[in-house]
Amino acid sequence: CPQCNHTGYRGRMAIHEVMTVSSKVREAINKRSSSDEIAKAAMSEGMITMRQDGMQKAFNGLTTIEEVMR
Repeated sequence: CPQCNHTGYRGRMAIHEVMTVSSKVREAINKRSSSDEIAKAAMSEGMITMRQDGMQKAFNGLTTIEEVMR
């Protein structure tokens, strides 16, 4: 329809990445580890990246992969 510009979607949806500062992440920060090492520590404790969150929303039919990649 014209309201969704023929996409089947309407409106905006946030894609989130939230890093909880656990003891493991805090230790990496205090050691002045690289941002990659801090991210690895957070992901090892269950952090979901923005791309992962977007892809989950695409697989659930809430958005498209094209929008996530854009």
